[in-house]
Amino acid sequence: MAISPLTSEFASKLAPMLKAHGVRKSGATWYRDADRLIQYGRTSRAKDATPMDLQTIVDISQVVAAITVIGGTAFAVLQLREFRIQRQETVTLDLMRAFMGAEFSEAMAIVTNLPDKMSADDLRQAGPDAEKAATLMCTTFEAIGILVHRQIAPFPLVQDLIGGITVVVWRRLSPWITQLRVEQANPSDSEWFQWLAEEFEQRKAEKVPAREQHRD
Repeated sequence: MAISPLTSEFASKLAPMLKAHGVRKSGATWYRDADRLIQYGRTSRAKDATPMDLQTIVDISQVVAAITVIGGTAFAVLQLREFRIQRQETVTLDLMRAFMGAEFSEAMAIVTNLPDKMSADDLRQAGPDAEKAATLMCTTFEAIGILVHRQIAPFPLVQDLIGGITVVVWRRLSPWITQLRVEQANPSDSEWFQWLAEEFEQRKAEKVPAREQHRD
């Protein structure tokens, strides 16, 4: 049997120690037993290394899982953002259709021709068409106010579309609405219409007209 240099060196150092304690073996036996001992040590080290390799695999799996979770979360956020943009676009199209409808346009013409701060009695005396037009204006601007407040419809876009006319209509109808709140014991009637008009009025001074802001 071929003896490796490492085995030879190990046996030459171990033999005197064992012989000092009364152990007697031939040289070949020393070499053979020493070689087996070294091989056993190598096998033991290999077995000891296995848990370390498994731990490395576990660590890598955890990293991959974390990356997967982060990637899935980022994808969900992007999808949610895309959905929100699509919803805003849908709301904007619906608003444009409402303002381009014949019924709304007719009601708008009636209300805008009324004098400012017209009393509720005067508006009623103007005829059923005037009060019907006022009701349509209130319900429409009330719905828009809710959409803006809940950030479903973007404020800047709505301001560009109907900011000016909202303030005008509110000035025309505010006495009539105030009277209705008292008569019907409903102080929250058209409250989002009022909120929207007051927001537009407050920010009107801050808004630069488009003809100046986008002048070439």
